[in-house]
Amino acid sequence: MNKTTAIILCVATFIAGEVVGFLFGRAIGRSNPPVQSQDAANASADAAQEISRRSAAEAEAFRTFARQRIEDLDRLEILDANDHLYDVEKVEIGKIIDRLAADFPEIRNDYSRETGRVKNLSEWVRKIKDADRAAALRLQQKAVDDAKAAAEKQMEALKRSAK
Repeated sequence: MNKTTAIILCVATFIAGEVVGFLFGRAIGRSNPPVQSQDAANASADAAQEISRRSAAEAEAFRTFARQRIEDLDRLEILDANDHLYDVEKVEIGKIIDRLAADFPEIRNDYSRETGRVKNLSEWVRKIKDADRAAALRLQQKAVDDAKAAAEKQMEALKRSAK
């Protein structure tokens, strides 16, 4: 279990505990605030949860994309290690370069379609993997921050409804 999953599970457990507390409070007859303010608080909490879900989905989508990019880079390194490249391998390398150039257009400057080679390939691999790692970390942190914000909004809504 990675750190992000653990944090999300903790937040979900916390929210579940608050829901149980809320239901228990209603069962013993605590009064509730006016329905209008409850509805607004619930809507705010729902919106925060939706943002949290979208952030988590975005982070997962990027992880999937990054895995494909790592596969492309690994294949590029394997092909580059060959002394002689066949035309189909050169075409495959060209397709990989086209995908990489969508985010790193300057890689085209170091790529030769005639030879199928990329100058400084190891530097490019390191640069691309570092950039992807940093982007994944930013998205994971955003997902965690959004989950925290959603939990806080949910807590506020639960506290208002428990009064």
